[in-house]
Amino acid sequence: MDTSTPTVDALLRKQQVAELLGISVSHVNRLLAAGTLRGLKLGARSVRVAQSELARFRSTIPQAAFRAPRGGRA
Repeated sequence: MDTSTPTVDALLRKQQVAELLGISVSHVNRLLAAGTLRGLKLGARSVRVAQSELARFRSTIPQAAFRAPRGGRA
C-alpha cells in the first residue's frame, strides 16, 4: 500500500503567469489557445495554470528568451 502523500500543485492565475514569464496576459492567452501552455478551466471564464505546467513550459524555451519580471524591484 502506498502511504506517500500526494503533492499539491499551486494553481496560478494568468496575470501571475504573465508576470513570472515577463510577458503580457494577452500573450498568455495566445499560448493557452495554441495549446503550447496547458491550463485548467475552472468555471465559465476562469483559467488557472499549474505551477508544474509552468515549469514544464519554461524548460522548453531557452533562458535568453525570458525578460526580467516587471516592476523595477530587485
